Amino acid sequence: MIKAIFFDVDGTLYSHTSHSIPKTTLTALNKLREKGIQLYIATGRHMLELEYLRVPEAFCFDGYITLNGQYCLDHEEVIYHRPIDPEDIQCYLDYIKQNPISTLFIEKDDMYVNFVDEHTIAAQAAISSPIEPVRDQIDGKAPIYQMCPYVSLATHQKILASLLPHCSITSWHPQALDITPLNGTKVTGIEKIMEKYGYQKNEVMSFGDGHNDLEMMEHTGLSIAMGNANEEVKKRADYITTSVDEDGIYLALSHYGLLK
Repeated sequence: MIKAIFFDVDGTLYSHTSHSIPKTTLTALNKLREKGIQLYIATGRHMLELEYLRVPEAFCFDGYITLNGQYCLDHEEVIYHRPIDPEDIQCYLDYIKQNPISTLFIEKDDMYVNFVDEHTIAAQAAISSPIEPVRDQIDGKAPIYQMCPYVSLATHQKILASLLPHCSITSWHPQALDITPLNGTKVTGIEKIMEKYGYQKNEVMSFGDGHNDLEMMEHTGLSIAMGNANEEVKKRADYITTSVDEDGIYLALSHYGLLK
């Protein structure tokens, strides 16, 4: 029996074609709520970005796993947070002084970039988000929970991995990465929720489409890949539904009899 479901946002819950959560998805969420199933966001995004997209306005979720698990809220109460190691932050800042990389820096209540280039513009446009304010001087003194370099994983993974020994590096766009604390993934937040409410693995379900959803999907009893998901995600999923723009969430939940 499914008691909790975790949803990725971009390309899963939220359509960047309609710039909204599909109506069929909202219908499904309300039916699940009536059945007492707990519903959570699990995203690489910051809460400020979710508010910009009007996700919490469209539906009031039971909790939010944000920044790929580094900042987790349960009914607006912070249940877990973990910033990046300050030594890694300083190493990265030193590196990009000599090798400029447009990067988004994310603090608890603030987001900013060091400069903007064509990769910044393309990646942010792909997720229907504005470019954050430019900050010329970044000292890394305030805790930073996530960094998003606007570069490709293939060309920079080895360099960044050697620079940032306490970090995990995943890709969310052909020209954009997520850098978070080592072993800090969406699974971290899911585990905190499961511990708090006593959920077992077979009582938890997840929906995703991207590389940063893989560990989350392996950690839940049922994992659903969207039709627009990349091939690696589809191979690991228990079920492949249609795309976000083709009622994918509604159809998958119907397939498993959760909307009856």
